Amino acid sequence: INPHEIDGSGFFIAVFTKTVHRAFPLTLPAEIAPVGEAARIPWRARNDSNRYEVVSPEHPDVRAIADFYGLADVPSPLLAEYNVKGKLTQLNLINESLLRVLQSYLNCKGSPLLVSVGVPLFK
Repeated sequence: INPHEIDGSGFFIAVFTKTVHRAFPLTLPAEIAPVGEAARIPWRARNDSNRYEVVSPEHPDVRAIADFYGLADVPSPLLAEYNVKGKLTQLNLINESLLRVLQSYLNCKGSPLLVSVGVPLFK
């Protein structure tokens, strides 16, 4: 029985074969760049007006959250997502290996889209 020949609400399977790998060239830094208060990364957020920044626990936005919840210290490294109005929308905990990738030089025309990364600490 061929599901496409009857109107039986069947399912279909398609098999794709990858013939060429088109990854963007990536140059990883030897060490993690020190983060002052904030450092923007070259990856695109959900749209062109949003942005991601690597922030330190001493960043004013992070301190405001920590003070509100009575936290003495906040783990790091942290990746902050800001919306079109410049407001912090999400704060993610990332590891140092991922931080190296995020701080890498991307040798491509357009930056790749960063959809989800790390462990969300605050939304």
